[in-house]
Amino acid sequence: MMARCGGSKADGTPCERIVGASQTYCFAHDPARAGERRRNASRAGRGRPSRELAEIKVLLSDLTDRVLGGEGVETLETGRAAVANQLLNTRLRAVEVERKIKEAEEFEERLAELERVAGQKGERGWGA
Repeated sequence: MMARCGGSKADGTPCERIVGASQTYCFAHDPARAGERRRNASRAGRGRPSRELAEIKVLLSDLTDRVLGGEGVETLETGRAAVANQLLNTRLRAVEVERKIKEAEEFEERLAELERVAGQKGERGWGA
């Protein structure tokens, strides 16, 4: 008989993945591999621009067309266009701040993992 993972799914039902004879958990539930899963998830999110950024780019393109009076587009008054542009720039800054916070959190997690590994090897941690 094949062994099943001892973990539970998000809905509380038992995991049905088959594991090796010497294993208790699958990759997704093994507590010893939590750091590796976190790093993989972090890397996966880096390659794709956010949907919010894509939406802002579309809005900027539309705003440009309306200010310049593109063919088949209703021209937008300069004052209203300036305010819209300022609002879009504010949104862009917010997206950038959010990205920097996420990047700092990921860096802190990686540093904590390095310190944990160094501590397991009997080495002193950074700043210790």
